[in-house]
Amino acid sequence: MRVPLDGFFCEALAHFGIAPTQLTPNGWRFLAGFLGLCRSVGVPPSLAVFRRFFLLPTVTQRQKKGWYFCRSRKSSGLRFTGLPDPNSISFRYWKHEFFFLSSPEPWPCPVKWGNPSKSSLRNPVLTDEEEKWAAKLLRAHGAAAIDLRKYICNTNLTTLLPLPAPPSSSPKGMDPSVYAMMKTMLAEKAAAQASASAKKVKAEPGIKAAGSRPLCGKKRSLEEANDKECSPPPGFSRKPQHFLSRRNGDVTGRVDTRGQLEEAKREAEQEMAKADLAATGAGVAKANAGLAAAEAEVVKARTELTAAKRSAVAEQEKVRREHAMEVAKANAKLAAAKRTLEEELQSAKAAAARQLLCCDDHVRRRAEHALERYRRWRTDRAPAGPAA
Repeated sequence: MRVPLDGFFCEALAHFGIAPTQLTPNGWRFLAGFLGLCRSVGVPPSLAVFRRFFLLPTVTQRQKKGWYFCRSRKSSGLRFTGLPDPNSISFRYWKHEFFFLSSPEPWPCPVKWGNPSKSSLRNPVLTDEEEKWAAKLLRAHGAAAIDLRKYICNTNLTTLLPLPAPPSSSPKGMDPSVYAMMKTMLAEKAAAQASASAKKVKAEPGIKAAGSRPLCGKKRSLEEANDKECSPPPGFSRKPQHFLSRRNGDVTGRVDTRGQLEEAKREAEQEMAKADLAATGAGVAKANAGLAAAEAEVVKARTELTAAKRSAVAEQEKVRREHAMEVAKANAKLAAAKRTLEEELQSAKAAAARQLLCCDDHVRRRAEHALERYRRWRTDRAPAGPAA
């Protein structure tokens, strides 16, 4: 992994919502290996294609926000080997060693720890072009497992993950803005020196300059010139030439580059601190405004909840009364039906009894008639006996 991060890495971290420190070393190897495969076959690295081949499980479920790694999906056709043993000592204690980075610009990926959403872990639906890229990767590397050491090594790392262009040509360890300010100051000093040299009139010994008088009237040796003073020509001074300092407007003998650099750096840091403080104040004000809005929303939600609760209680009471009325009506109808049924049953019993009585009388009369006819028949058929 190299900083600044490759665009594919930033896209993956932003999609899953995790910081770079949450991805294990083997997870970074999977990302770098996939990026190397894509560049080796000439297809652009696609996050959707990566998610089609690989998963992002969590190392432990005990923490809501923890470390994550990568592994191949079942039957994905693209598998990596050559990974370090997770139980080795050098691999086990990697969490104890971190380094910190700062950037003058916002990071293109999350820096706070988070956990992926369920939608970010689903198997994606690829477009037609992405399907072609996935098929090309499988044709080139899907026959056997891929040894990551073949793609992530010192010989191929520069080709697969080229170094980004430096932001400026400033010396190592120097802030680019301070270095640019120093270059500007040196350029202004050189311009002032050139301007002063153009105005200066040089005269050789024994030669009169136009519009000026001789320096001392006769030639002197260097020792005599050092021992005795002579008046300089008009417009010149014996004092050493001074130049205007850009920092404070005073005349100084020479430019103290290191001191000015430190002062410029301190001023830049102060300006940055002021800007950070202003941004923090704006953020606090924004957070307070958001908190006030959230509190207003909470109050509004509570009011709506209370009104909804009252409405629900009233509706429940209304439903209860209507149900009680319906039950009372049903009971009344049931009682009336029961009375009607009892009356009909009593009437049916009485009718059955009367019918039964009528049937008995009819049978008895018929029996009597039959017995009477039998007696008559016997009387008519009886032989005549002796006269008494």
